[in-house]
Amino acid sequence: MKIKLSSFMSLASVLLTAMIVSKPAQATTGFLQTEDSQGFTKVCFYDVLGETHSLNIGATDLCPLTYDFDITPKLQPPTENAQKTGFFKQEQTSGFSKLCSYDVLGEVYVLTIGSTEICPLTYKF
Repeated sequence: MKIKLSSFMSLASVLLTAMIVSKPAQATTGFLQTEDSQGFTKVCFYDVLGETHSLNIGATDLCPLTYDFDITPKLQPPTENAQKTGFFKQEQTSGFSKLCSYDVLGEVYVLTIGSTEICPLTYKF
């Protein structure tokens, strides 16, 4: 019984420490500004604290009027199930964000990164 209780207390202590140390992710609400449809995708552009962020959705989907964005954009590796390769077309800097546009089989995908980062020449979506 003492072994189980001490194991439980150790586990509870570790979990409590992890809850105190880890901070919840901060999201900031963006408000829909414009949208652009090409082929089978639609790019929704949002105003997030004076910066422009983007969201890629299906062409037949509706852009949400608001969307929660991470306020510190950072270039992250693509997901493991990424299927499409995009080739860099252009970039646009807005505040602390940079919008990198990519040609993906004739469709435009947009990647939001930090304004001081460099847009990759290719990116898997």
